[in-house]
Amino acid sequence: MIRKKPGSILRTYAPLVVFYLVCLSAYFFVDVFQVTRSLMANYNASSALVAHAVLPHDNTTTILDANTSLANTEPKPATGKGIGANGGALNVENPTLVSPNMTKVWFVSNKKTFEIPTDVDWIMKYAGCRTGRPHDVAYMRGTDEIRTRGRKGKCAGALDVFGWLMERVNENNGVLILAYGGLIHAHREKDFVNKAGKFIDDDIDTLTSLDTFSYIASLEKELFNDFGWSVRIHHINGKFATLAQIFASCGHTITLKQSKAKSSLPTIEVYPIVTIKSSEPTIEVFPKSKVDNPERKEHSIVRDIWQGSLFRESMIFPLSNMTLMSAGARKPLNLQIPGQYSEVLDCLYGNWRSPSAQRAGTRNCL
Repeated sequence: MIRKKPGSILRTYAPLVVFYLVCLSAYFFVDVFQVTRSLMANYNASSALVAHAVLPHDNTTTILDANTSLANTEPKPATGKGIGANGGALNVENPTLVSPNMTKVWFVSNKKTFEIPTDVDWIMKYAGCRTGRPHDVAYMRGTDEIRTRGRKGKCAGALDVFGWLMERVNENNGVLILAYGGLIHAHREKDFVNKAGKFIDDDIDTLTSLDTFSYIASLEKELFNDFGWSVRIHHINGKFATLAQIFASCGHTITLKQSKAKSSLPTIEVYPIVTIKSSEPTIEVFPKSKVDNPERKEHSIVRDIWQGSLFRESMIFPLSNMTLMSAGARKPLNLQIPGQYSEVLDCLYGNWRSPSAQRAGTRNCL
């Protein structure tokens, strides 16, 4: 028997060993790939569920009411593409339409969380800013931070911030409609500032869908870091957010009482609105407004949740666009306005084409 030298044995079996190791590596790689693909599929599925949680018209969600607890929930603000006008199952021409079984919507910023009312019956009966008792105010950032930033000065101009906000909302197919006094000035004076460069009004009024209202909360960090502005809300018992005020930290006076957000610059007021469809024989809406409907025709009513004013859907939607060149802004303002803005202003103010001290108040424009 001839014994092979060790070197000869290695040369004989080395190819087989290498082939075996290659096969083993390939098998291990395929197994890891399959596991990874499975994990990624589960992750994407769970991500899709989280994203869907902020979209409206999820008929599996419990109706929101005044007794709903915030416990055991995972609130998330509406963010990214698809909110507002083209989001979820919303009507493209009117993204403020609410249904009896809507997914909860949240106002979330810097770990501070409030619900946004979505229950139709609650909204119809809510008295808004005329509840007879003051609302509470909550800042979406620590008040010491706001004071410190305010003392530094050099906050961005109100119209530059408003223009940036409109760009972000428009990019995300959201709804932020110029309203009330701002809507008058845009059409009557063709600007928000007078010839001397001073603001005509002390705020800029806007109407917004519930999704965009939620989305605005997610922008607070950018507003603060980039412009020196922040956000505060008016709420009920620490629960429902019904008004947002975007304000400059410069010159701002901190207060937790219901009030205008006073700063060295005009505030951007954001009022959430909803559209409610009803075919009841009598449609009752606060404040003591009703629509007699003996033929039970379907009515579409737009309600400003905070101010309490009521509008026919056709007065607001579909929206129109308006580009305004303002002396107080660095860039053109790309605005959203009610489709029948003149009809809206006629109802709210009467002869709005001439300057007067007339205020809108709470109006029934049905």
